[in-house]
Amino acid sequence: MFWQEIQKGFAAMSPLEILGTITGLASVWLTVRRNIWCWPIGLISVVAYAILFYQVKLYADAGLQVFFFVTSIQGWYWWLKGSNSGGELPVTRLTAQQQLILALVTIVCVAIVGWAFMSYTDAHLPFWDAAAAGVSVTAQAIMLRKKIECWPLWLGVDVLYVGIYIYKKLYLTAGLYAIFLVLAAIGWQEWIQAEKAQSSDDRVPAR
Repeated sequence: MFWQEIQKGFAAMSPLEILGTITGLASVWLTVRRNIWCWPIGLISVVAYAILFYQVKLYADAGLQVFFFVTSIQGWYWWLKGSNSGGELPVTRLTAQQQLILALVTIVCVAIVGWAFMSYTDAHLPFWDAAAAGVSVTAQAIMLRKKIECWPLWLGVDVLYVGIYIYKKLYLTAGLYAIFLVLAAIGWQEWIQAEKAQSSDDRVPAR
């Protein structure tokens, strides 16, 4: 029965879900590689999923795509010109104080948004949807500045979304987020190595 449902879900996939899946996968892989093309390709995925999520009443996720659209344009600029020297932005870490503030703000916002969607809309899975969307906002915000801590947050988000999308029978999107889960683990390690390489370069005396 389960596999029959999956087959039906794949057969009913919309062009929007296919487009969002392909471009989303390409965008995350390019992000792992710190390639600037992750942003324009990601914009295509964002638009496709904004429409799709609105159609299936995942309103928090639909609204999240608007945030992703704006911040993708910001990220595109910052990755090019965001360093103090005006060059490519380096990989860095959050301070302990920044981590605490972001955690508290995220928890409060998730609670408020989840309650609002549960009380005033016909949204499905309001608190789970709000939690995944809220953590995504935090992860995206710090990814714009190439903070390593974005990757463990994306890992948690991807686990939530796999469950949500299976429940909503968006099987291709659930599979996409399962791949994102693996890519987030790879990205975490890649960015740690990039930070170490930067530190080594900084210690090399100029000749």
